This record gives sequence, structure tokens and C-alpha cells, in this order.
Amino acid sequence: MRAVAPHSVPWGFVAEHERQCQRNHSQTVQRLSERGGLSPADLVHVLRDEQWDLELSDLDAVPELLRRLDEWTAANG
Repeated sequence: MRAVAPHSVPWGFVAEHERQCQRNHSQTVQRLSERGGLSPADLVHVLRDEQWDLELSDLDAVPELLRRLDEWTAANG
């Protein structure tokens, strides 16, 4: 069974990586949210604080995204 990406994530989960959103997408977290958010792969690159590339597919990014979200939720309630 394949993991399914969440339809949304908490604001604080991404806001901690505002600088990487600016670097990768030349937009704020708020602006990206207003425009529909990020794909799972784009979001994982932002969470890793690394530049976007084509090597990570959305399908491959979902397990890491879910793991990071679970860890963030456990730490932040």
C-alpha cells in the first residue's frame, strides 16, 4: 500500500523554512499557500533546506514528508 500525501500541513511546519521557500521559489510561505502550496517533492526539498531538483519524485517524497510531519507534530503538539 502506498502512502498518501496530506492535503495540507500546519503553517509552522513550513514557516520554519521560510528562507528556503524564498531561495527555491522566490516566494514567501504565505504566498505559496495562497497559490495552492507545494508538491510533496518541493516541500521535502524545502524541509531539507536544499535546492529543488528533478531527482526526487512526489511518490518518493511522500514517506519522508509523512515522517517529518509526524516528528514535527510530536515535538510541537
